Amino acid sequence: MNTGMNTANWMGIISNIISAIAFIIILLGFKGKQLPIYNEKLYFYILFILGFAMSILAGFRDFPDGHFKLPQIMLWTLMLLGFMAFALVVSLLFKLKLPIGLNYSTAFTLLSIIIVSKWILTRSYLLFKFFTNTMG
Repeated sequence: MNTGMNTANWMGIISNIISAIAFIIILLGFKGKQLPIYNEKLYFYILFILGFAMSILAGFRDFPDGHFKLPQIMLWTLMLLGFMAFALVVSLLFKLKLPIGLNYSTAFTLLSIIIVSKWILTRSYLLFKFFTNTMG
């Protein structure tokens, strides 16, 4: 029995659920003050936790053996985007003065862009890999 494949399947399901929840939070966050309960600080931190979970689960899902087989440029790009998300959290936690006038609303928008960018990069790579494996 191949438990590695079963684990990857479960990680894929959990990863997709977390991704869907993150995209719902993004949509609700952009809907903003029209919602009965809206706290941009809370939305930002929830989105950060979901994005972090998405990143970890994607690694388990796509590379259950622990060996990342991504092209170096893609791996570095994903890591840079992850670092930028972490830098946003640190900037807000320590109230660092940045030239862009960072507040929770701006940080939420930037974090949303980072998460969607990482999602598009990984999904497009997996789609490319799928088509190259099936075509040739």
